[in-house]
Amino acid sequence: MDWLGFFNGWRLVPIIMAFVALLFAALCLWVWPPVGDALESFSDWMDGLDAWGAVRCRRRHWRSRAVRGRSGARRSAV
Repeated sequence: MDWLGFFNGWRLVPIIMAFVALLFAALCLWVWPPVGDALESFSDWMDGLDAWGAVRCRRRHWRSRAVRGRSGARRSAV
């Protein structure tokens, strides 16, 4: 069992990282398709707004921030 001594110390880190990288790659292969589909549908929605739709969407966001303020707390109308 002396050959297991090869995997002690500084050689263990790259070996473990290789397995961690493989697990991370498998996780990304499983997670990315729904994320990519969501990004694509959001892109199609933004593309359908044209230029004026994007401005209208921006103004709606700006108005809600102006009424609520930066902290998010609702201000009185007076």
